[in-house]
Amino acid sequence: MKMFRAATACLMFSALSVAAASAAPRFDVIHSFAGPSGGGSFPAAALMRAADGNYYGTTEDGGAFDRGTIFKMTPTGVVTILYSFSGGADGNAPRAALIQANDGNFFHNR
Repeated sequence: MKMFRAATACLMFSALSVAAASAAPRFDVIHSFAGPSGGGSFPAAALMRAADGNYYGTTEDGGAFDRGTIFKMTPTGVVTILYSFSGGADGNAPRAALIQANDGNFFHNR
């Protein structure tokens, strides 16, 4: 009798797992990068969620000098360009994610 109960529990668990796995994840686009004309394009690195609840990231192209940007995105998809790379000592085409230090400042690996 105990063996039958265990088998029934396994079948029920398997059926629930298959039902949950068959539900396709749903993704919503909350922002589309318009291109190099100031707004940034080619966001290749992962977004970082900061302590303030906003997301921060980089784009490889775009910005004032078309050398990449650092941007902030709110959870509703409002994007603000915070910095445009010039291609000089500050770098060019950032491909790394940002990190937030304990003091709240952001850093990226050039």
